[in-house]
Amino acid sequence: MTTRLREEGFRETNPQSRRTDYEFNGGLRYDEYPMNVAGPRTFVVQECERVEDAESTELLVLPRFSLLAWHTSEPLSAEISLRLLLELLIETLGLEPAYMAAVTATDYTEVLGELERWGIGPEQIFVRDAGVAREAGDGSGYFGPPGYSGPGFPTVSLHYSRSMHTAGRIRSYPLPGDLVELGESDVYGGGCGLERVAWASGGS
Repeated sequence: MTTRLREEGFRETNPQSRRTDYEFNGGLRYDEYPMNVAGPRTFVVQECERVEDAESTELLVLPRFSLLAWHTSEPLSAEISLRLLLELLIETLGLEPAYMAAVTATDYTEVLGELERWGIGPEQIFVRDAGVAREAGDGSGYFGPPGYSGPGFPTVSLHYSRSMHTAGRIRSYPLPGDLVELGESDVYGGGCGLERVAWASGGS
């Protein structure tokens, strides 16, 4: 995946300490923000920890994980930004669109056409009310959890099941438990959890 990002003109930057100088999330690095920006297109592999997930029993909800994140200094269209995430998951890793699902919000529907072009049809997509997505801030339609110190922004999230096709099963949110979120995209870039991507690719 990092090779593909380099081919797309992204330059790797150094990860940050897992400790931060803000109180949110117990002072631990929640995600890659703020990135050590080293140019107009950068990516990082960042170790993150989330206090809220320490006792979770959900599939692949890990309190500590590796996040591959990429950013552009100028905003892209929502479609172009999403296209890079889809290229990484489908072309580079060989994941099957029929096992994918997507969640976005009513103020970020410009991504729908791109999803369908990659074989993720309307029955595999859930569009949340923008206000509900913004209030939750969980990255499925909008990223910006309560108390978070970084910027909030509209998103689309991509989810994957290793066992069942998703068409016709995406009727509400949260999604069925066998669907694991792999990553998110916004107009400034995107990211995905490397442990989850490894699982989707057939790892344990």
